[in-house]
Amino acid sequence: MHFFQNPNKKRTFGSKTIGIITLFLLIGIVSKSQEISTVKEIYDFNAGDIFHFETSTDVDEVVKNIEILDKFYSNDSNTVNYIRKINSETSSMDHPDWVFKSYIDTVSYHDLDSLINNGDIDSVYSNEELYNNRLINDYYNNYEYEDTYYSYSFVKGCGQASYYWNQWTGWVYNTMTDELVYFKKGDEEWGEPIYVSVHETKDFSSAIKIFPNPAKGFIQINSANKEINELNILSISGENLRRMVIKSNKKKIDLSGLKPGLYIIQINVQGQSVYKKLIIE
Repeated sequence: MHFFQNPNKKRTFGSKTIGIITLFLLIGIVSKSQEISTVKEIYDFNAGDIFHFETSTDVDEVVKNIEILDKFYSNDSNTVNYIRKINSETSSMDHPDWVFKSYIDTVSYHDLDSLINNGDIDSVYSNEELYNNRLINDYYNNYEYEDTYYSYSFVKGCGQASYYWNQWTGWVYNTMTDELVYFKKGDEEWGEPIYVSVHETKDFSSAIKIFPNPAKGFIQINSANKEINELNILSISGENLRRMVIKSNKKKIDLSGLKPGLYIIQINVQGQSVYKKLIIE
């Protein structure tokens, strides 16, 4: 059903992959013999974790390779934030040539001790064929007139692992599937990887230092002989609070006006973005 992506071989647009969805539907509605997972248990990632997703609709197909770069909690430990590197490729019936993107983003999950999907889960189970026997929380929904159906699977330590949506328009079904096809967590692996064929650039992260951190009043940015083009101070929600052009490999940054808390420093070096955590006391 899934395959290793040869960088020199272009995939062709095909039918949607719903193998995992079909499998858990065949399993049937399993009784809740195990407790529903919490948000913290479902979204328990660590730096270095890798997830490959494949999304298909009636008109396009998307593949994403996601790597967790870093994680940090809010002051009350009720929110976890992840910095992710994402490589993606998209193809459609109208534009069959694959379009590649590579970027870094931040995603947050809140109310960590609450039950996943607010506890609205239809079955909780594990299966040796799926996700290395990790605990699965499934939710199914039919609208009143049964013209729309959707379902989710949340997997402990892997996030939302699958989504299936199907709607009858009166003359045809519109369908979307989004599923986890591969993950690597430490030495553990499951599934078959689908690699996105993007050009890998040099990693300047280790060459850039920020100190002191935690900081009071100012920070010093040093980049080992690599000119820093631009620096942005972001809130953990991604809002750009301060932008400055530097054009140097070192700079003292005034932090006055920023409240104590956790921030993300985005540093642009030779066309690449490096992200660092900053704590202001």
